[in-house]
Amino acid sequence: MDGTVIDWIWSHMNLLTAIATLWICAWAVTNGRFEIVAGIFVVGALGYFLGLIVGAGFGAICFAANLFSVPLTGNHLTAAMFGFVGYAVAAWLGYQHSEEKRMKTARHRQTHPDQVLPWDMVNEVRTSLAAVRYLLFPIQDSQNDKLDLATRELSRLENLFHDYEWANQKQIQKGR
Repeated sequence: MDGTVIDWIWSHMNLLTAIATLWICAWAVTNGRFEIVAGIFVVGALGYFLGLIVGAGFGAICFAANLFSVPLTGNHLTAAMFGFVGYAVAAWLGYQHSEEKRMKTARHRQTHPDQVLPWDMVNEVRTSLAAVRYLLFPIQDSQNDKLDLATRELSRLENLFHDYEWANQKQIQKGR
């Protein structure tokens, strides 16, 4: 049960932190603390463009400015604490979003489009493999030049795949 809840929270972490940030921004606007909302946006942008450490560092500066600019009483202290949480979450969200974007582009560069072999090539491979099997493991025990024939057949099969891959790459480059 605990594992299920933790897995759900971890898989929905971005959504939960975005909701928390929006709630903090709504609270700040209704209490007239627009500097907290502006700070959250700036910290999130810094987290996205310059990294988590820079965003969190600027968030700490904004927190200190909020904390020391007003008397440490009641609503001001609450606003400073909400601001601190908002800055931390915004820095994390900005950084997380940039990392997801970077990983998506990296995955896009690494993947190849699905390729389907034509039937004539599949039949050629099947026939060649059957021939190599027969040459390497004949029914009779005569071994004169069978290994050389099998090697040539495997080389021919390898060249067939090489030519197909070359033609496919050429076609992909034409499509771009």
